[in-house]
Amino acid sequence: MNIPKIFENKRGSAILIALGLGVVLMLIVSSLHMFSSHRMQATTLETRHLMALGVAEAGLNLIQTELRNDYDFRTHSINPNLSWGAEANNSQTLKDEPTLGFSVDPKSSGTYSGKLGPNGYGTFKVRLGLIPYPDDPRTQNVDESQCFFRVESLGRIDDNSIRRTRLVQNRNSPIWS
Repeated sequence: MNIPKIFENKRGSAILIALGLGVVLMLIVSSLHMFSSHRMQATTLETRHLMALGVAEAGLNLIQTELRNDYDFRTHSINPNLSWGAEANNSQTLKDEPTLGFSVDPKSSGTYSGKLGPNGYGTFKVRLGLIPYPDDPRTQNVDESQCFFRVESLGRIDDNSIRRTRLVQNRNSPIWS
């Protein structure tokens, strides 16, 4: 075979360069794919966490509505050290609304729970208790012993997306008006 003298010592070098470039390109493509799929997973997880937080806050709003409808509504008692006590009897005033995707679990005591969204996509559980607080005799128009509530709400979208919201609420704040 007649091989020109310039190419005599370079047999197969083009194949090695092509293979090297192919490997480098494959590494770049696979790293870009992994980076984009990780970002999509992180975005999906964050979206579910935000949805769970929204469901938890919706549970807070629903229990505030129950308290507006029934002045004595409670789900639990509160111990003097502000821990949750025994379940309290309650009567729920809100009814299921299927067109809005809202349903409340029928219970006469304990945690207030239900489902929100299409096909009960999100679930919530809420506890509400009156904080034992003495009435101040100097404020005759306000009964402080009936003003302060501990509220805790849990929103769940799936087993991995759970958010909890806790607060102490004053019944006399503008939110309750």
